[in-house]
Amino acid sequence: MASGCFGCWSISKLDSSTDASNGLSLSVSYYLPQGGAEMATSPGGHAYYVLSGSVLMNGKAEEHLLESGDMIYIAAGEKSAIKKMALIK
Repeated sequence: MASGCFGCWSISKLDSSTDASNGLSLSVSYYLPQGGAEMATSPGGHAYYVLSGSVLMNGKAEEHLLESGDMIYIAAGEKSAIKKMALIK
């Protein structure tokens, strides 16, 4: 699990440090309700695609509620945080 993440499981499918990846990393993360990642930056960009449920993506001065089928790109060096929204019945 990446530093700053909580309440999630991740698996790396492709690692940017290998020659075969051409500098691309691919990971799949499963966030438990109320799981997420603390506000941080990354040297590489990230694209997030929501398979199911909803997540709240926070930037330095904005936030976006993403639901199943939504995608967002976070550029390299941009601050972001993730929070998995609890299921409401």
